[in-house]
Amino acid sequence: MLVTGTATNQFASDIQAAQGFLVAAGQDYKEAQANLLTIGRTATATGSDILDVSKASFTLSDSLKIDPSQMKSAMGILVQAGKEGNFEFKDMAKNLPVLGAQFQALKMGGKEAAATMGAALQIARKGAATSDEAANNMNNFLAKILSPETLKKAKKNFGVDLYKIVTTAQKKGKNPFEAAMHSVMKMTKNGDQKLLGELFGDMQVQNFVRPMIQNWKEYQRIKATSLGAGSAVIDRDFANITKDNAERLKQLRIQASNASLSFWSGLATCFECRA
Repeated sequence: MLVTGTATNQFASDIQAAQGFLVAAGQDYKEAQANLLTIGRTATATGSDILDVSKASFTLSDSLKIDPSQMKSAMGILVQAGKEGNFEFKDMAKNLPVLGAQFQALKMGGKEAAATMGAALQIARKGAATSDEAANNMNNFLAKILSPETLKKAKKNFGVDLYKIVTTAQKKGKNPFEAAMHSVMKMTKNGDQKLLGELFGDMQVQNFVRPMIQNWKEYQRIKATSLGAGSAVIDRDFANITKDNAERLKQLRIQASNASLSFWSGLATCFECRA
């Protein structure tokens, strides 16, 4: 914990809390250990709460099936996406657990899913007052896209088998989220308000779909940029922020805390030996 804390500019107690969350959530101890360096450095680089980053990491692992060797790249994808607009990474980290389950239901995983999620959240923010509202709108869309009500409306009002479109994309290894969005754009003639209402009665879903249609090219750009960022963005941001005076002061406090912990640990060991 002391070594990881020093390497990430995080207190050992916070690293321990992050590990405790991962293990309690059901992650294998060795896998949790392997993810701690990425979690700590990402939290420092982005100014995020380490427990929020831990929850995001668990979602990437559990829902999107990203293993420790790919975790830093996946985090980097989301960090880069967070730079592309008003939906910051720290807010993405908070909302990832709920969205992860929806992406898993769509049978999406890996870095493609992470990039899709990050880019879509950034666009969703354009149609919402807050990041939490944007995430909720996106969550509602993901929950409704294959609901019996939506499938029935797509078939009845537009003659489209939306279920077949999405499942075909899944079987062919294509992006089912994008397949669904392309179908929605086609059915609604690129967001015609009347047609959009005939497909989705839920205003929250409409508030997600509308900016997605209007900014589809921007979504594609953010996604491509994020995929290309990889883990380098975390290393660069970490290096930059640790030059900051506040982080340097924190580093001194961490060193003092680690020295104290090492002293008392050594003292306890000494007493045990004498006993």
